[in-house]
Amino acid sequence: MAAVPQAQSGDQTPPAKGVAADGEPQKTLKYQGPVPEAPANKQGRAKPKNLEADFKKEEELYAQAKACAVDLQKHLAEKAADDVLQAHTQLFIELRSSQAALKEKEAELEEKDAELEKKGATLKEKDAELEEKDAELERKGATLKEKDAELATTQGLLEEALEKLEAESRLRLSVEAALEEKEVKLAETRALLEEALERKEAESLLRLSVVAALEENAAELAGSRARLEAAMNEAEALLQLSVVGQPDPDRLFKGPLPFGAAADSCLLGMVGSDLCMGPGWAFVNDSPASKLHKAKCGNLPPGFKWYHYATLTGRTNTQVALCDNPRCRKAFNAEQDYLKA
Repeated sequence: MAAVPQAQSGDQTPPAKGVAADGEPQKTLKYQGPVPEAPANKQGRAKPKNLEADFKKEEELYAQAKACAVDLQKHLAEKAADDVLQAHTQLFIELRSSQAALKEKEAELEEKDAELEKKGATLKEKDAELEEKDAELERKGATLKEKDAELATTQGLLEEALEKLEAESRLRLSVEAALEEKEVKLAETRALLEEALERKEAESLLRLSVVAALEENAAELAGSRARLEAAMNEAEALLQLSVVGQPDPDRLFKGPLPFGAAADSCLLGMVGSDLCMGPGWAFVNDSPASKLHKAKCGNLPPGFKWYHYATLTGRTNTQVALCDNPRCRKAFNAEQDYLKA
């Protein structure tokens, strides 16, 4: 059996009869006084032997009682130890169950803490989103304020414009009234003029017939002069340049010309000798080459036109003329794109 812990002061059991407080059996005190006289019997004789036997029996009974008290004390001590052990065992079991419950609660608390952390992170994200939305709303509010200011300014301008329109409408009404009066007067004057024109129509018919005949003669004379001048210019150009054919205007020039003053000077150098440029569209003003190009590409009055180089390009070179023939103009545009690239 396990060692029995000492009971607390409040749990001590009172000692049994014939047992001392410290657990030791009480000592037997023998009677040492005078032995009482035994009552006399009928015959008057004493019986001392029976008295000693009674003392011996009492001593035996006292010894038995003392042994019983010791056994009872041991039994009570063992029972108290068993009760304490059972109480400690029950406390240990309850402690273990409490520890398991605490562990479960700690696990639950950890899970709840993790959930709370997740919720906190979600709340932080939502707070950030709300802050962004607030900033966006502030920006939109500032934009709306600006637009309101612009709208107020625009409304002021519109009111001013409406006032001006009202003034102009009043002025227009007055002008229309004056015009109506003048139209009435013009109608009267027109009637008078029609009468005068009817009188003069007869006189002008004869004059118109004479003028028509003179115009026909002048037109025939101008055509003859133009054809003669073109033939003379072409012959002069052929004699001066000894050129039989012109380059194809669709064949583009691919020279490395920059864009700017250097291109102007280079272009002027190329056409300065009265020779046409590669595409066949740029010439010195009123040069034999330009006249020859007119005859070859068909750019003669009243057909296509000629333009100054500076007018079309914005450059400072005004000594070069450009042909407006569609094919030549196409070559000119392509050359400009190449120079700008």
